[in-house]
Amino acid sequence: MDRASVLAGAPFRTALYATVLFALVLFGAGRFAYQRVEIALQQNLEAQILEEQILLHEILRDGGGEALGRAVIELNSPLSSQRHMVGVFDEKGQHLAGNIDLAPDFVGWQVRSSGERSFLGLEDGHLLNASRQDSLQTVVGRSLAPKNQALATLIEGLLLLSIVVLLTTLSLGYVLSRRNLLKLQTIEQTLNRVSLGDMAARLPVSQANDQIDRIAAQVNEHLEQLSALMTTTKSSVVAIAHDLKTPLSHGFMALQQALGKLDRAEDAREELENLESELERLSSVFDTILRISRIETAGAQTYFDNMDLNDAVREMQDTFAAVADEKGQTLVTGPGNSKDVLIWGDHKMLLQLAYNLVKNAIEHCPSGTKIELLADDQDGARRLIIADDGPGVADDLRASIFDPFFRTSSSRSSGGNGLGLALVRAIATRHGARVRAYDNGPGLRVIVSFPKKDKLHDIAA
Repeated sequence: MDRASVLAGAPFRTALYATVLFALVLFGAGRFAYQRVEIALQQNLEAQILEEQILLHEILRDGGGEALGRAVIELNSPLSSQRHMVGVFDEKGQHLAGNIDLAPDFVGWQVRSSGERSFLGLEDGHLLNASRQDSLQTVVGRSLAPKNQALATLIEGLLLLSIVVLLTTLSLGYVLSRRNLLKLQTIEQTLNRVSLGDMAARLPVSQANDQIDRIAAQVNEHLEQLSALMTTTKSSVVAIAHDLKTPLSHGFMALQQALGKLDRAEDAREELENLESELERLSSVFDTILRISRIETAGAQTYFDNMDLNDAVREMQDTFAAVADEKGQTLVTGPGNSKDVLIWGDHKMLLQLAYNLVKNAIEHCPSGTKIELLADDQDGARRLIIADDGPGVADDLRASIFDPFFRTSSSRSSGGNGLGLALVRAIATRHGARVRAYDNGPGLRVIVSFPKKDKLHDIAA
């Protein structure tokens, strides 16, 4: 059987399974209802017989045997003789009145069948009650036919209702299953398009907002992330090729020049040093790419511990104060908070994050720029902030400065590879933090926001 045939039969099988399950439930409910109705009819019939027995005993007590005989004759009218039975007998079992000829050989309740069978095999008998009082014995009976007919009608109704309900359930189940199957087939076709390279393909989400629609919405979110990742990957590949082409070309030229000088027996030290420099640049790029990849794919928090962001601020001040002075810049640490700004993280990674942010600000800001670095804790939101009053970044480019190999036109002359801020974002993501760039009016403000304390592990109170 091919796959198409299996999918085509899936709605019917699903509806059939649901119908069978519903039929079992309906059968159990019908059987319970039948038993309850049968008990109620039996109790009602017994109550009628007992009422008549009580009436006969009262007539016997008040008017004697003669009055009882007249009452039996009236009760035993031709219209009720088929379904109503009554008889009076003396102490020797002689028939005195009524349409029962033989004296009963029992006291209490008994069912006597007529031997006839009605619909569905129910016997059409009589329920009898025999009682003794003084020297007389009375027997009152009622036909079971009305009870049996009521039960037969109930069974017919239940059967008809079951058929209608089961057919409706089967049809509704088939329709719903068919609709869900079509949605699943659409999901399959869309994912096949994505696997073939159509990253713009998305799953349709109907207004019904059922479980499949909610799953489709989640899949669309993942497809958006995958599409963004693919776009970033393609851009990174192009950027890598573009950025590595220059050092490779320079290195190749230096190698050619060195070989030429060696052929002429000249000193090629300068060209070999240039080649070494270009190779070191290439090695640095690849090392940074590998480091970003390891940070993004790392799982266990092996080297994580409590860390105070104020320590990173002070260390960056000690490291870059002299460098900033040489460029005519001012590096200051803001007031922040006097208390510790604790986070849960890798000490070396976070120092690298702060190092890259300060280095980026110093390299891309002119002389006379003020650069401020601070850590603060506002209502549990810990932040590392670096702000400058330099030229800043255009609004349409600000969101892209953390992408790998992204460089503004003004920064391409600095000799960087565009991976410093990409490493910052990778480290921030590794720590569950969010890094954003804002206009500082003038200049640029970069804020790294770490998770609140109640979302961290093992943070001291």
